[in-house]
Amino acid sequence: MANAYPLVFTAGIMASFLWLGLGKMPTRAVEKHLTPTARIDAGLAALGGAIIGGRAFFLATYWSYYCTRLEEAVRFWEGGLSWIGAVVGALIGLAIYAALTHRPYLLFADALAVPAAMLSFSSWLGCLLDHCAYGRPVNLGLLSPPTPDLFGVFSQRWPTQAMGSLYSLTILFILLSIRKLPDQSGVLGLSGLAMLSIGALAISFLRADPIYHIASYRLDSLGAAIILLGATIGAILCRRYGTTSAKE
Repeated sequence: MANAYPLVFTAGIMASFLWLGLGKMPTRAVEKHLTPTARIDAGLAALGGAIIGGRAFFLATYWSYYCTRLEEAVRFWEGGLSWIGAVVGALIGLAIYAALTHRPYLLFADALAVPAAMLSFSSWLGCLLDHCAYGRPVNLGLLSPPTPDLFGVFSQRWPTQAMGSLYSLTILFILLSIRKLPDQSGVLGLSGLAMLSIGALAISFLRADPIYHIASYRLDSLGAAIILLGATIGAILCRRYGTTSAKE
C-alpha cells in the first residue's frame, strides 16, 4: 500500500492527543497536577521536537543524497524520519516547554509514555504497509513470508515490521493497564522509553534496510543501545532518589 505511512502515522498522532485529552492517566501525580490542556500542549511540544529532530537526523545520515536535492529535504511527509532523532528531539522539545511553563519535566514524561507507545505502533504499522524497515532475507517457512524491499524485490525476510508492531502494541497494553500509581515522577515515562528501546534494539539486528554502520554496527542499533542505557539509568535514579508528586 503506497504512501500508507503518513496516513497511519497521522492516525497515531490523533489517537495520542485524544488520549491525552480524555484518557485516564496512568499515575495519580499526572492526573492531579496536569490538566488535559497542559498534557496536550506538552504533547505538541514533544511532537514538534520529534519531527524536527527525526528529520534532521535522517538528513544528516543521508546528506550525500539530499545535499543536491534540497527541495526534498523539507518533505518529511513523504517519509524519512529517524526514530533516534525523533526521541532526542521530543525530549528537547518537552524540556523547553517544561522550562517555559515552570512545570515538572518528569511529570510530562510520564504523561507521554502511552502516546509514545501509540506512535511507535503506528510507525511500525506504517512501515509494514509501505515496506520500509524491512528484514534480512531468511528461510523460516511461514514465519518469513515473501515481502518486498523499497525497490520492490520480493524475498523471504524476517517480519521486522510485524514484530515491531506487535511488540509496541504489547508495551502499549502494559502501560494502559497501569492505573493511578503513586510512584516517583519519571519512572513510568523512562521505563516506557526503555522498553520500547529494547524492542527497537533487538529488531535492528534483523533489519536489512540501508543505513550507515559504525564499527560494523548499524547506526540505529547503537542509537537504541544508548537510549536504552540512558532511559534505564534515569528510571533507576528516579525510583531511588526521586520524590512522589502525588500526595495521599
